Amino acid sequence: MATPTTSRRERPAKRALSREWIIAETIEIMRAEGLEKATMRRVAQALDTGPASLYVYIANTAALHSAVLDELLGTLSAANATEGDCNERLEALLRQYANILFAYPGLARSALLIRPTGANAVLLYDRVLGLLLEGGVAVDRAAWG
Repeated sequence: MATPTTSRRERPAKRALSREWIIAETIEIMRAEGLEKATMRRVAQALDTGPASLYVYIANTAALHSAVLDELLGTLSAANATEGDCNERLEALLRQYANILFAYPGLARSALLIRPTGANAVLLYDRVLGLLLEGGVAVDRAAWG
């Protein structure tokens, strides 16, 4: 006996893809399965679409991992911005960053290769530079920080 087919019109519409949704789903896959499993194919499967559909939003797996790291950097707290001297604030900021990398070990390796350049990464770099300058580090040396 043949299985009945369902018209696409009778099924509920799929949620529209977005860069934010792709990144959020990738983070969930990383939490459950690790960074190695967070591939374009695996993310597409989780989103019930084909991998080619993701390339409209994300160039490749390295860009996906970079976007995920940038999203996670957005969770860094600015609460310590005024508590303690510049050394204590710098240490607290870098500790938060290290905690993200410890929570997602694969991202630590990726961060060395992909050099994150998203808005949250730039904000982190700016905060580190500002704290180094506030601490009296020479401008040319702080830039390397």
